[in-house]
Amino acid sequence: MLAKQYEVKPLSEKDRQRLRNQYWIMGGFTVFAGMIFYVIFTNVLSGIHQSQIPVIIFSVFAIIFAGIVVALAWQNHTELALGIKHCYTGRVSDKRVNKHVSTSTHHSGGIRGGHRSTRTTTRISYYLNIDGKELKVNAQEYHQAATGDTVYLEVSPKKQYILTFQVLEHTTSVQSAPGSSGSQSTAIEQEKHYAISAREREVVKTLFFRRWRKSLYFSLAVGVLFLPVFTTGLIIFTLPLGAYLIFKTYRLLRALSEYNHFTKSLRAKSVSQVRINDKITETSNRAKTKYCLITSQGRLAVPVELYETVSKSDVIDLHRAAHVNITYAAEHKPSRTMIYLEN
Repeated sequence: MLAKQYEVKPLSEKDRQRLRNQYWIMGGFTVFAGMIFYVIFTNVLSGIHQSQIPVIIFSVFAIIFAGIVVALAWQNHTELALGIKHCYTGRVSDKRVNKHVSTSTHHSGGIRGGHRSTRTTTRISYYLNIDGKELKVNAQEYHQAATGDTVYLEVSPKKQYILTFQVLEHTTSVQSAPGSSGSQSTAIEQEKHYAISAREREVVKTLFFRRWRKSLYFSLAVGVLFLPVFTTGLIIFTLPLGAYLIFKTYRLLRALSEYNHFTKSLRAKSVSQVRINDKITETSNRAKTKYCLITSQGRLAVPVELYETVSKSDVIDLHRAAHVNITYAAEHKPSRTMIYLEN
C-alpha cells in the first residue's frame, strides 16, 4: 500500500460542469417521482376515508424521499464549494463485482382479501482495488481495466464521483511468482492426454454425480409440478412438456453412458494450457464469495489459494476428464501449485 494514496488537485472548469449537471439529473428525477406521488395521493389515498394510516405512511415515505434528495444536493454543493479532487495513480491489484439482492412484498386490494406480490431487485456495483485502496467505479471504467494494469483516475472527495478515468499502461508481462521466468512469450502447449490416478478419478466422480443429481432433481421437480397438465388433455400443453421430459431423460442417460466410457478409458485425462486475461472477485449478500479467472478459454471459478497465487498473463494447466468434459484441477507450475476444483 502506498504511503500517500492520492494527490489533491483543484477542480477544473470541466469537472465543475460535470458536477453541476448532477443537479439536472436530481431535478428531473424529483419531478418524475413527485408526479407519481401526486397521482397516488389524489387517485388512491384520497378515496380512503376509513383510516388515516395509509396517508401517514405515504407522508413518511415522501418525507424520507425529500430528505434523500436534499442530502444529495447538499453533498454536490459541498463538492463544488471544496473545489478539490483526489487523483489516484496505481496498479489494479484486484477487481470486484458485488451483487446486492433485495426482496420486497406488496399488498393490493385491501388488508384482508388483497393480493400479495413479491419483487426481487438486484443492484450491481463495481470496484477496482488500486494499490490497496478499493474505489467504486462505473461498469464502463470497470471493463476498461484489467488486473495488473496501471490506471489514473480523479474522483470527488465526498461522493467518490468519477471525474476522469484513464488506463495508462496495460499489463504485458507476468508478475512473476517464485521460480517463474515472468515472460509473456511463454508458449501455450497443445492439449495432451495422460493416464489418470485413482485420486483424480474420485474427484471426477464427486463432481460428475453432483452435477448429474442436480439435473435429475430439477427434472423431477418440473415433472411433479406440471403433472396436472397431463390430465387436461390439451395437446398444446402436454406435447411440449412431454417432449421436454423425454429430452431431459435422454440427456441424463447419455451422461451416465459418457461417465461409463470415462471409467473404462486408460488415458482419461487431458491437460491443456490457458493464459489468464483477468481476475475477478464476485461477492453477494445471498451467495458465497467466488474467485474467477478470465482465461483464453473462458471463465473459471477457482479456490482462493490459486486465485491469490496467479497473476494476469500467467499460464496454467487445466486438467479435464475425457468423455464427461469436467475440469477438475488447475495447476500453476511456476509456483508448484496444484488445486482440485472439488467445490
